[in-house]
Amino acid sequence: MKNQEELKILQQKLAQAEAKFNQVSKVNKNITKKLKESENKLKLVEDKLKTTQIELKSTEIKLKDSSKSKELLERLVEEFKENLDISTMVKWANSSERFNKSDLENLKTLLEKNHVSYLDTKNQDIGEAGNSLSSISTSDKAQSNTIDDTIDLDDVFEEPVIKKRGRQPNIKTSGRDNTVFSHLKGKEELEVIVDDKKTLLLDKNLKLKFFKKEERKQLDYVKEHLRTRKTVIYYYIDQNGTIYKSKENNPCLYDFTVGGKVTNRTTSAVAIDKVLYGQPINLQANKLNIFAGATVVNTQLLNNQFLNAGLYLAPISELIRKHIIKQNSFHADETRLLLVNHPIKKGAKLGYMWSISCKNKNLQAVYYRFDSTRKAKVAKEIFEGCGNSAIQVDGYSAYVKAVREINHEMALAIAKEEGQEIGDEFILQESFAKLHGLTLVACMAHCRRKFYSLYEAVYKKKPKSPGAVTCAKVLAYIRKIYSIERSCRQQLNDKKITDEVFVSNRKTKTLPILKELKDFLIKRKEKHTTEKKLVDAINYMLKQYDNLEKYLDYVDLTPDNNFQESALRTLVRTRKTSLFASTEIGAKAWASLITLAQSAIMNDLNPTHYVKYLLDEMALIQDRIDIDLKRLLPWNLESKTIDKLWYR
Repeated sequence: MKNQEELKILQQKLAQAEAKFNQVSKVNKNITKKLKESENKLKLVEDKLKTTQIELKSTEIKLKDSSKSKELLERLVEEFKENLDISTMVKWANSSERFNKSDLENLKTLLEKNHVSYLDTKNQDIGEAGNSLSSISTSDKAQSNTIDDTIDLDDVFEEPVIKKRGRQPNIKTSGRDNTVFSHLKGKEELEVIVDDKKTLLLDKNLKLKFFKKEERKQLDYVKEHLRTRKTVIYYYIDQNGTIYKSKENNPCLYDFTVGGKVTNRTTSAVAIDKVLYGQPINLQANKLNIFAGATVVNTQLLNNQFLNAGLYLAPISELIRKHIIKQNSFHADETRLLLVNHPIKKGAKLGYMWSISCKNKNLQAVYYRFDSTRKAKVAKEIFEGCGNSAIQVDGYSAYVKAVREINHEMALAIAKEEGQEIGDEFILQESFAKLHGLTLVACMAHCRRKFYSLYEAVYKKKPKSPGAVTCAKVLAYIRKIYSIERSCRQQLNDKKITDEVFVSNRKTKTLPILKELKDFLIKRKEKHTTEKKLVDAINYMLKQYDNLEKYLDYVDLTPDNNFQESALRTLVRTRKTSLFASTEIGAKAWASLITLAQSAIMNDLNPTHYVKYLLDEMALIQDRIDIDLKRLLPWNLESKTIDKLWYR
């Protein structure tokens, strides 16, 4: 027994000794690691010492060279004393900077204006001196606020930003930006799995363990195709001989053309491809036949569907017009559209596509109407029913006449109700027009375009001429106006200021510049009596001046009518491919459908899905009077709703 106990004690002691030995070995390992780290650090210190020694040697060499460079600088100063004259500078710019003739002339005038002796520029920085060649001195900039002949070219034209070719660091281009795939969630997705695990196990008899997986997403084009929608309707008869027709889930109930050959989906796709993407009907028919591999449709069939859809949805288009003219402010413009078969005059004649639009917090929409004339009566009919609104237009006289007649009719109505004096006061005072009638607002871009075109075509080659001075100064004033608009509008968009503060701030900053611009034009007009084009531009702007400043009273208006013109650009683009409208009915259908398509886009709806949804709903409504069509307007719908109903 004693021997066994002694063995147990010895075993315990051995175990303790082994544990201590393991601890000591671990400590030794840590010590060896630390020794290695310290050795590495010592090597780094030695390397740094070597580099510092090399740097010290280089600094010693530089110090020796600096004494030589000081002598060279003193020689250069002496040479500058001799060569600091304008002619030498111009020659230097011509040879080294490769200035053209006009740039050399501008440089010479700036040097003559800012040239001083070298004694006054001993403490001037070389960079500041170089910048003075490309900009006017601060004293001249201060004088540019007053009306004189000096021009600050930096206020007129901006240097174009030249983008470097190739990939830019830290910038995701469209080819590398994979965030676009998040917009396709819920859409059809083709997943291809590339996994060679089974092949590797069979062929090479390997033991494999999952390491990682790599996903790559690409946009894949699915070829357009046609299919046949076959609707089978069951009929039942009871014991009394009464026939029952199945109606549940019947897609034919939504067809706006009863018994038609094509579905609403096909009609909406054809309509949108025509009015938005500029694909003529005959080309679409050819395209669909190619997809089908046979002649399944023809131009006449698709054209009839286009015409019927446009006229069928005209009430929705008219409802959009009524909503636009009830806004506090809206835009108007028109563009030509060739009509091949004129209803009155035989043969082809120009017709006009009239348009109004609005963009504010509550509503974004555009309305089109075709008419064979460009007379004021058309504008008056479009504006019918509006009041207490501002209309921003170009200088076309038809708008002026239409607004004048509408305000006059309102004045007569007020005179009958409240007396002749109040009616006359309505006509004479603008405040009454703002409360009850229409206010005409002019477009700054049209005024600017005349001066810019003249400057580019005529006066750019004559920078010292009075005409160049006038054009450049007018453009500088206008650029300041737009700069104020951008800064104030940015604060409003960032919700840093309210609508009322925005209108007040913009008006306070802009009105003095507008008045200064008017005074400048009146003063400069006398110097250009022989320059007809420039005089016409000045007269046009002076004539529009009273209406130019009216945009300052409306939060949703900007200095120009560019929002309306950009809306018309879609029609202009499709006009280049479609060229003309065959009949007046076709032009009106075009106007109705492009109204719905563009208004849908402005409200983040798929235009093809929206037109198909309208055709479905209008087919269900038919001639019912108790239906409120306002629920079908694009700003009252959600994209998810109409996207789901696309497949019904």
